[in-house]
Amino acid sequence: ISRARRILRPVALIQICIDGYSDLTLSLPAQSMDLFLSAFAEVLIKNSRLNDMVARIERDVFVVCLPHTDKR
Repeated sequence: ISRARRILRPVALIQICIDGYSDLTLSLPAQSMDLFLSAFAEVLIKNSRLNDMVARIERDVFVVCLPHTDKR
């Protein structure tokens, strides 16, 4: 983000919330929930660009930071 600011390039941020997350945590054992979250993160990472950053910021919220991407 600081590099984008320095060279005046846009940065977009995508927030992805997992609907029904609390229901999943109640119905799945902890180990299965860990596998689900790992698989979900893997899909995001595999489908992002080299310089994109994928992060989990809350229990049910992931974000993808997209440098050099405007809001369109």
